[in-house]
Amino acid sequence: MHPSSILTIVLLCALWVGLFVVRKGPLRVPAGAPGGFGGRTVSVGEQVVVAGCVTFLVVFVFTSVLSTVLTALGLAAAAILAHATLREPAPIEAPEGGDGGDTFAGFQSGTLRAGWGAIRDNAMSTFASLGGHGANAAHASASSLV
Repeated sequence: MHPSSILTIVLLCALWVGLFVVRKGPLRVPAGAPGGFGGRTVSVGEQVVVAGCVTFLVVFVFTSVLSTVLTALGLAAAAILAHATLREPAPIEAPEGGDGGDTFAGFQSGTLRAGWGAIRDNAMSTFASLGGHGANAAHASASSLV
């Protein structure tokens, strides 16, 4: 690390410690502040957001951390893509009592199909209770509720 980067990080730590550890009482904006914020008390949440944005900008713009982070992300993405391209996946073992092709996220697809069937049957019975005449029956039923 460069000495200027270390100094910058120390100053940011001093900012955070000064805002949240050392200072007692609420933070007030001076009465003559520009932008119409004068005489206002700043909440803790607003302090965290502003200090976080300042920290982000200072660390990533005024130090060499941005190039280091982008390089690390690029190398990690390249390693992940190389692994995904070159890896030979292991064969999937069939669970007992099934052929292995009817499961998704631990659920039997037959169970999912049965659930969708119940939804379909419920929708069909609702449609039949409207008289089975399509959109006109649904519109008439909805307008009778008004």
